Amino acid sequence: MSDFYSAVREANPNRQNIALTVIEGEAFGEKALLSNHEIVWQSEGTGFFARNEEEVRAVQDGGICPIGGQKVFCELLGQEKKMVICGAGHVSIPIIRIGLMIGCHVTVIEDRPKFADDARRAGANKVICE
Repeated sequence: MSDFYSAVREANPNRQNIALTVIEGEAFGEKALLSNHEIVWQSEGTGFFARNEEEVRAVQDGGICPIGGQKVFCELLGQEKKMVICGAGHVSIPIIRIGLMIGCHVTVIEDRPKFADDARRAGANKVICE
């Protein structure tokens, strides 16, 4: 498993990287890393992902995908982190700041104009006041 995490760390962040895990059937637990539609790492060299390479290379999105007649969990890696905060009362101000510190794009939804202004001053990337 540590090889998988090494492959993830070494993956080019400017490419679409997808972690694949078989979640049912005989190949349960097999993992692979897809980078720009190419298998760059797999837990079994001639296993499930090698046998179904054409279907694997067609994966585009996250979620559960049928591959080779089995369910595979597909997780998009390295996508922009987003945080949505509903309400901009006194508790949300430090949450906005924490979200920004950890690199999230912070959106605040608030219907009170004064509180929406407080969220803007706290640095929220987007404030929706309706």
